[in-house]
Amino acid sequence: MGYSYIVIDADINLSKNIEEYLENYPVFKLLKIFRSIYDAIKEILEGKNWNTITIDIIFLAADSSRYLDLNLVRKLKEKCLFIVLFATERSLAADAFDVGIKDFCKFPVSEKRFKDVMERFYEQQRSGNPSLFWDDSFFFADEVESGLKMKCYYREIIAVESDGNHIRILTSFKTYIVSFTMKAMDEILSRKNYFVRIQRSYIISLHHVAYIGQSEVKMENLVRTLSIGDSYKERFNAIIDELSLQNLKDANDKPV
Repeated sequence: MGYSYIVIDADINLSKNIEEYLENYPVFKLLKIFRSIYDAIKEILEGKNWNTITIDIIFLAADSSRYLDLNLVRKLKEKCLFIVLFATERSLAADAFDVGIKDFCKFPVSEKRFKDVMERFYEQQRSGNPSLFWDDSFFFADEVESGLKMKCYYREIIAVESDGNHIRILTSFKTYIVSFTMKAMDEILSRKNYFVRIQRSYIISLHHVAYIGQSEVKMENLVRTLSIGDSYKERFNAIIDELSLQNLKDANDKPV
C-alpha cells in the first residue's frame, strides 16, 4: 500500500529534512510543498483538484513567531487526521495536542526521532484505528460537475438535505447535489453511529454539531439552524443524553 503526504514549511527548512528521511520509506509519495498553512488550506479545501486526493500525513512546520493558529489546524484535520508538528519551541506542543495533532518534534529533528513518528503512524495502520478513515468514504456522481465521480469521506459530511428527487451532501467546503433518495442515504449513514436523522429533510453528523437547543440544532459551518421534528425528537434526545458528561461519568464510575 502506498501513502501520500504534504509538507507545510514556513521558514525552518523542514521539507529537505523530510525528503531525506523519507528516502527510507519508498511507499510514501510527496504531493506538494506549501509555504504557508494559509496557502495549503486555500488550495486543499477550496480547490476542486483535491476532492479525490487522499492525504495520509501532513508535516507541518510552525513559523518563527512561536504562534500556532489552532483554527487553521482544525481546518486541516478535515482533510487529514495524522498531522505532525515541527517547531523550534516546545511551548507549542501543548496547543498542538489540544487540537489533536498526532505528534510533535522539536526542530531540527534527528533521524531517530523521525523514525519514532513513522512507527506511530504504522502502528495506527496495524491496529486498524477507525479514526484514520482509510476506507471510510464513498464515490458518487455529482450532478453539478456533469456526473463526474466524486469522492467523499463520511467525516466531511455536516448534513444531508432532501431536495426533491435529489439530496444535497453538505460538507465543510462544498455542497454536492446527488441523484439519490433520502431513504436510501439514511440506510447507508445509519451504519455509522454518529449520523442521526432529525426530520424528514435532514440527516446530521454529531461530529459537526455546534450546539443543541430545545427543538433545533446549530451545525458548524452552516448559517441556519435546523429544527428537530417531533417524531424524531425522542430518539435524538436519547442519543444526546447517552453522550452527556453526566452519563459518561456515571458509566465510568460503575464498578467493574
